[in-house]
Amino acid sequence: MYVTEPGIIDLDSEPDHLLRQMEQDHPTTYSTLSMSANDAVTSEGAVLIRELIAADEASLARLQISKQATEQALQAASTTLRAKEMEAMKQTADYMKRLLSRQRWKESYVL
Repeated sequence: MYVTEPGIIDLDSEPDHLLRQMEQDHPTTYSTLSMSANDAVTSEGAVLIRELIAADEASLARLQISKQATEQALQAASTTLRAKEMEAMKQTADYMKRLLSRQRWKESYVL
């Protein structure tokens, strides 16, 4: 049972029915409460949106810092890799020179 007497609403009723009944019984009060509720929801929503924007900006700042750190680490790794590659090429060239020198020595000794 939703309405026990005209103007008295059973609080165990369904929410939609309660709102419809209040709108029928007290249209001015319902309108005022509805506008106040909408204003409160809008105000609360605006606060939540500002908080979400601030959180997103903080998250974006952290991502930017992380991106910069990753780029710096990648640059350092690339530099290190190039240095090791150059060292390996130098060692290979030195080894090839020694082999070539030995080969020439053997050829000149045998002849």
